Formats: sequence, C-alpha cells, structure tokens
Amino acid sequence: MKLSQLFLIFFFLLFTITFNITDTYAASWYNRNWKYRKKITIDNTKVSGTANFTNFPVLINRTDADWADTSNSGKVAQSDGGDILFTSSDGITKLDHEIEKYTNTSGALVVWVEIPTLSYNTDTEIYIYYGNSAGSLDESNATGTWNGNFAAVWHLSEDPSITTDGDCGGGTKEGCDSTSNNYDWDANGTMTSGDSVDAQIGKGIDFDAIDDYLGLGNILDNDGTAAVSFSAWIKTSGQFLAILSKIQSSGDFTGQQMRIDSGGLPRLIIRKDLSPSDQLIITGSTALNDNALHYVVMTYDGTKAVAGSNIYVDGSAETIGSSTDTFTTSSSNTINFNIAAVNDGANNLFSGVIDEARVYSGVLSSDWVQTEFNNQNSPSTFYSVAAQERFRRVLSWRMNDLPWIGFFVDKYFNK
Repeated sequence: MKLSQLFLIFFFLLFTITFNITDTYAASWYNRNWKYRKKITIDNTKVSGTANFTNFPVLINRTDADWADTSNSGKVAQSDGGDILFTSSDGITKLDHEIEKYTNTSGALVVWVEIPTLSYNTDTEIYIYYGNSAGSLDESNATGTWNGNFAAVWHLSEDPSITTDGDCGGGTKEGCDSTSNNYDWDANGTMTSGDSVDAQIGKGIDFDAIDDYLGLGNILDNDGTAAVSFSAWIKTSGQFLAILSKIQSSGDFTGQQMRIDSGGLPRLIIRKDLSPSDQLIITGSTALNDNALHYVVMTYDGTKAVAGSNIYVDGSAETIGSSTDTFTTSSSNTINFNIAAVNDGANNLFSGVIDEARVYSGVLSSDWVQTEFNNQNSPSTFYSVAAQERFRRVLSWRMNDLPWIGFFVDKYFNK
C-alpha cells in the first residue's frame, strides 16, 4: 500500500472518531479545583409548620474522617478548613456559611449554613465541598450567614481569658458578634480558660455568679415599640439570674431583661417603672434550674401588651404562669447591655453555662423556634450525609457508528 493511501486512511479514521467528555453527577460540580463533596439532605419532617422558611441558618455539627485535613488522612486541604464551602442543590450556587469550630485532626466541624429556602414538605439538599489545595482560601462569610434581622449572634465559643485582636476588628474584645453589627463582648471578673466548657453547640461559657459577666456597652436599646426576640441555651441550678439584660439595677429598674426568676422559672421583663407599676412581665411554668441544658426563647411584638409576648422552652410554648400588663410608656435607657448580669455586674449574676445567645429584631414564630430546637438539639437527626464524591468525568468514544463505550477517568487523569 502506498504511503499516500496510508495517510488517507489515517485522516479518515481521525475524523470519524468522536470523543465526548461529560460530567456524571446528579448535580453540576462547583469547580474542578474542589476535588471532593458530599450531599447533605435536611429532613423535611424536622421542619415545623406549613410554610417554607427564608434565610434559615442551619447548624451542621459532625465529626467526619473525610473532613480531617490531608496531613491527618482526610481530604480537606487547609488545616483551618478555609477550603470548605457549601452550595445549594444545583451544586454550583454558593451558600454563605460561618465556621464556629474546625478540628483538622479529627474532622470535627461546627458550621452554620444559611439556607435560602428551607422547605417544610420536601427534603432540602445542599453540598459541602472541600479539597482545594490552592492555599490561603477563606470561603466563609460569617456576616452573610446571619441576615439583617439578626441584631446579635454570640456563639460564646471563645476563651474568655484571651483577648481576640483581629477576629473582632481589633481592640481588646475577648469574644465576637457574628453579625455585621459587631457587638463584640468584653469578659469581666476573674474569668479563666477553664470557664470555656463543653456546651450544647461546641463550647459555651461557665459563669460563677460572683463577678463573671460579659459587657457590651450601651447597645440594643428599645423603648418598647420595637419587636424583639431573645434566645440562649442555658444550664443552671440557681434562680434570680440574668441571661440577657439591659436594665437598671436600682431606681425605676427601667429596661428589658431575659432572666431566670424565683423557682428557676423563665421570665421576660420590659419596664419603665417598678412602682408605680409601668411594666410588662410574663413568667413561664417550667422550672429550668435542674442543671440540664435548655433552649430558651422569649419574644415580644412591640405592642406593650402581654398578649404579644411569648416564652418557649426546648421548642415548645410555655403556659404563662403569671403576668403583669401595665406597660404604657418607654423602656429606653443608657445602661450597658450584659450577658449573665445586670448593669455591669451590679446584681443577678448568672450561675452556670450560657451558650449560643442571640438577639433578633422581630418576633420569631413558634414554628421557627421549634425548627431551631430540632436542629440544635439533635443535628444528626436533622440531616443525613451521603457518601463522598470525587471529581471525575466520563470519556466516551465512537468510531464508524460503533456503540458508545465509556470508561471513567478523572479530569486530567485525576491528578
């Protein structure tokens, strides 16, 4: 056969062989630089109510060997978890998240992910990606995780004895507010590293009821016309204890307070004057001084009426045991906002553990509160995590209308 004929056959075969490279996943892949991902499926039966939630921060709290870093036989590239990111069910729409804690040696991850639409009647799927070795990545967005209605979010996972310069925008603050408001806290009293203890969600702070409290300055003032919700996980055996407080410790006792009252009962106070009575007080019926962790939420709708106020314990609405409904003027003051005390430690200092304290500008619904409790109380039953996927592609070919033959290869030979 002549050489020219061989070339003709070669070019004929070359142009009748077709190669096709396609993705092989149920959802698109975010970016080829991320080598691994897992699908996380949120159980819709754990989402309370008959309507979807918008911009709901979901807690992912899980230890997964694949989420350890590469120096510890895992697949996360950075020791600080900076290459971890989340997407929606399409695999490509990035979601805001905040890493509260990441342990590179074990793959323990405590992270909050804002879900744009959390469905009540169908499972919600998201993806966690990791394994990008580009270096010096930070895919998180803490402030974006908490929408503008969150006035303050304190995870209380910091060591209260260590000044945190940088994480809170500089200065001498020991702990951070995760929202864009930057209501960061100063530890007061004789607080040590031992006061950072295991709590409901990672670490919380153990207060001694002697001089320990967190100061935040004159923030979050409310004259009684603004709706507000307070929440925290607490553990105590005491009574007459401030949880979140912006209230005078003498005189008219003007202000607002979330507290544990006589007999360990939860109480919300919004007041202008103690006497003559110009105040709104509601008291729950569940004693919380059993030295167990409880999720407490108190809401107020700004109408200056008991009817617009609620207390929830562990996701359920409390029966109001007693109330005072005489508030008509203003609860505004210039007192500093405290966690675990009143008026910069003047009284009602907390005894026990506080974790995940928040202030929300608005009224959290009963379904929202129940869903938060379901998620934070038992993360492992709120969602499931699928097997790890690795970025791969299918190379297919055909020649002269032969049947397709496919075989898996990683993109660029899965290097």
